[in-house]
Parts: sequence; structure tokens; C-alpha cells
Amino acid sequence: MKKILLVCTLFAAMTANAQKPLNNKGVMNKADAALTASKSDPKNINYEKLAEAQELIESCMKEGVAKDMSKTWFIAGSIQSLYMNKMLADRAANDGKMDFEAFFDNQYKIVKYFSECDRLEHTPDAKGKMPKEEYRPSIQPIAKNCRGNLRNAGGMLANTNPDKSIFYINFYIESASFTIFQGMDDVKIENDSTMGDVYYYLATAYKTKGDTISSLPALDKALASKQYGKYACGELAQYYQHKGDKANARKYIDLGFANYPDLPQFGKWLLAAQNQEGDKAGALVTIEKLKELYPDDDYAYLMKGQILFEQEKFKEAETAFTEARAQFPDNTNCLVMAARSSWMYANRNSSDKAAMNHTIDLFKEVEAAAPEDPSLWGESLYILYNNSNQLDKAKAYKKYYNPSK
Repeated sequence: MKKILLVCTLFAAMTANAQKPLNNKGVMNKADAALTASKSDPKNINYEKLAEAQELIESCMKEGVAKDMSKTWFIAGSIQSLYMNKMLADRAANDGKMDFEAFFDNQYKIVKYFSECDRLEHTPDAKGKMPKEEYRPSIQPIAKNCRGNLRNAGGMLANTNPDKSIFYINFYIESASFTIFQGMDDVKIENDSTMGDVYYYLATAYKTKGDTISSLPALDKALASKQYGKYACGELAQYYQHKGDKANARKYIDLGFANYPDLPQFGKWLLAAQNQEGDKAGALVTIEKLKELYPDDDYAYLMKGQILFEQEKFKEAETAFTEARAQFPDNTNCLVMAARSSWMYANRNSSDKAAMNHTIDLFKEVEAAAPEDPSLWGESLYILYNNSNQLDKAKAYKKYYNPSK
């Protein structure tokens, strides 16, 4: 009976020892000593000692009691901070050249390690007692700066390494809630003025991967960006236009036209949408706004004449094209359309000889403006002279007449 009890006791002891975490505080202390030794001469870091410290602390980060000690993660983050300083010094000595992907990985580790240090430093023990704060004041500003670099990483890598870009951006967003940033109101997502930019980087990375669907919610949030909001709005409008979703396309077109006057394409898209919807009155209002916003762009002037022409308001159309011609004297198309509008008006008022003669005069102006392109005036003048019984003048243009057309 005693032998059985002895075996059971030994088994229980072995089980307890197996469950007891590895006490590797000594390894952590050796890593700390190696780190301190590497900095004995701050101007000349001993990188052999630093590498030794890194190898020792990495084992502590994986297992044992040291894994749950804030000091372990402080040491790990401090090692990475020294490597960061070396990267920055090397960059300055190499005309700005740097392995940015290695640098961003370093920045990620610093934020991750210091954040874990802070979390453990602010986690109550089994008795509910909070450890004494030791590390936050020194590591918080470093972690914040490195976190900002991860935002930049998201932008720089969006077109070249979209997976890494997405990883860094998601970590940037997630890390805003880490304990290390408590008390830093500008880090909070709702107060971060760069979040619109961040979401535009995210959308770009998804599009680089060919994942357009995932980019859409990011583009919607990117509308808040002062720098990229207009591009996000344009991309959303184009996406829904391509999908044939007129309601959503119009939503972003209207938003763009109202908020981004420096991009004339929103006005052009709005005009196209209004024409498709048959809203000619609305289109004319938009045109006047476009003429005011972009006085050097002939698009609105020509569209005004085109809309009036389609409404068969030929005299008003001629006036609009004439106005466009006055504004853009090198645009022969304005003069051509003014002449064609005048002709349509003259055909409707056949008894008005003055109207027909006026049309002829306009096509003669077209001939003078574009003598090398008789397709704009040759056949028209032949028909006009014939119709007005000016047969002698018509002869000169007969060669341009094609009755088979």
C-alpha cells in the first residue's frame, strides 16, 4: 500500500513540475546585460553585443515566465530602437537610400514590443495589484512615432507590396486602442486627421491586388481625406457608372461636383447623367455653373449649344455656338455648329431669305477658317447656293457634292 502511495505522490510532483512555467528570468537578465554592454559607448554601438542581446531575448519572448514580464518586451523594443537609429544614420550617409521594407518591419516590431511591454505593465497581478509604472514615459513617444511610419508604409507599399500595405494599415488602425497610447487623444481613430488618407492607401492596396469589392468601403471612408477625398469620390463614381448603378453613380457625381470644383470631370459626368435622364433644364443650369468655374474650358459652351440644338431651339443654339466661338476663336467646331444651327433655322423658315443668306455667310466663314477641310463646308455651300437659286456660285462647289450619301 505504501508503495502505491509513493508512486502516486511522485507522479503528482512530476505533473506539477511539468505545468510550472520555465523560469528564464536569468536569460532575460543576460539579455539586459548584453544590451547595456552594447551601449557602453553610445557613439559606437557594439552590434555584436546587440545581436547577442537579441538572440537571448527572443527566446524569452516565446516561453517561460519572462514572456509575461514587461521588462522582456522593453528590452526587445529597445534593441529594435538601436537598430532603427542605425538604419536612419546609414540612410543619411547614403543620400537617402534605404531598405524601406526592412525599416518598416523594424517600426512594426518596435510598436508591437513596446505595446506588449505597456500592456503587461498595466495588467493587475493575481491579487489585483497594479505594477509600478516604469516604462511608459520613455517608450510611449517612440511607439507613437513608429506607428506614424507604419501609416506611411501603407501608402508607400500600396502599389508595390499590397499585402504588406494592408497588414501595416490594419495594424495602424488596431493599435490606436493599445494601452500604450492612453491619454493621447490625437491617436484615437475619431480624432486622427489622417484616417481619410489611411483608408485611401488601403483602397489602393486592395485595387492593386485586384480586389475591387474590398476597396469600396475603404474608398467611402477615404472621402474624409483632404488630399485624396476627391480621387476617392471620382473612383466611386466611375465604378458605379461602369456597373450601371445610376443611383450610386449620381450620388458620388453630385458629391464631387459640389465639393471638388478643381476637378472638371465631375461637372462633365453630371451633364452626361442629366442628358441621359432627359433633364435638359437641369443640364443648362449645370452648364452655366461650369462656364463660371472653368472659363477656359470649351466643353460647357459646346454642350449648351448641343442641348439647345437637340431641343430644336436652333436660333438659341446658334447664339450659344457663336458665344463659344467668341470665347474660343481657334475652335472651328463652334463655327461649324453655329452654321448648322442657322441652316436648321433657315429650313424651318424657308420664306426668310435673310436667314438663308446668313447661313451661307457662316459656312463661308467655316471655309475661310478651315480651307484644307472641305468636308466641313463644301457640300453644304453647294446645296445652299442651289437652294437659294445662286447657280453660278454653286458650280464652284459641285465637286464636293455626293448625291449617294
